[in-house]
Amino acid sequence: TINYSSYLWSNGATTPSISVTDSGAYSVTAYIGSTCSVTSNTLNVMVNPIPVTPTISASGSTTICAGESVTLTSSQATGNVWSANAGGATTQGISATNAGSYTVTYTDGSGCSATSAPTVVTVNALPTVTQSALSTVCVYNSPVTLTGGSPASGTYSGTGVSSGSFNPATAGIGTHTITYTYTDGNSCSASATADITVDGCAAIGENDLSNLKVYPNPTENKLTIELSGDFNFEITDTKGRIIEKGNGNNFSTINTTNYTSGVYFLNLSSENVNTMIRIVKN
Repeated sequence: TINYSSYLWSNGATTPSISVTDSGAYSVTAYIGSTCSVTSNTLNVMVNPIPVTPTISASGSTTICAGESVTLTSSQATGNVWSANAGGATTQGISATNAGSYTVTYTDGSGCSATSAPTVVTVNALPTVTQSALSTVCVYNSPVTLTGGSPASGTYSGTGVSSGSFNPATAGIGTHTITYTYTDGNSCSASATADITVDGCAAIGENDLSNLKVYPNPTENKLTIELSGDFNFEITDTKGRIIEKGNGNNFSTINTTNYTSGVYFLNLSSENVNTMIRIVKN
């Protein structure tokens, strides 16, 4: 074993070993005493530059609602490895559905790597939404205001629903699903449903009252009302729009020739009568 007394590297270092950070040709001369020396072979070192740090872009807001996703895309087309919360994906883009900090590491052809700054994804929970049961209504009833949705300030939708009201005539006889949707301060939405039943309620109809006759029903060209004394009438369509109104004494004949085929409602009122009758125009 030879014990060297000193060292001189080609870059001027005098330690037994050196840490190389720059490209170059490196050799070392070892001395025994002050007169004897030996020089090593030359080793060429290539130091590759660190690649450009990748960046992450998002397809939209990184604050999302539960069940949603945001696409995160690396600025590098290839050589990507995403962080563990993305499953270590190696694609350029990922679909982030979980809350957390996402990074991507890019490795170039020389095996050198750089890691992006983190992108934080926030996932807000959906609100808890409920809707209470809805009562059965008659097909000839006026539109009813829908209630029972919680939290308040949500919106209703479904067949026969408009501006928070349900129109039985528009929906028609049968069972209909009403949806209540609420959006919270984080713009996250959830819904609840309830069924509403529209009944024909045949108890109120043609010849239902002893002193009232409305005929023919269905009608084509005219509709006759017979009711003792003075009375007022109003005909509305299924959207509640007034088609015609007037009054009579003992009887009145209404020309229905220009009515569009469909369902209408005859509202009658007098001193002793206040009722609604469903009319069909052929």
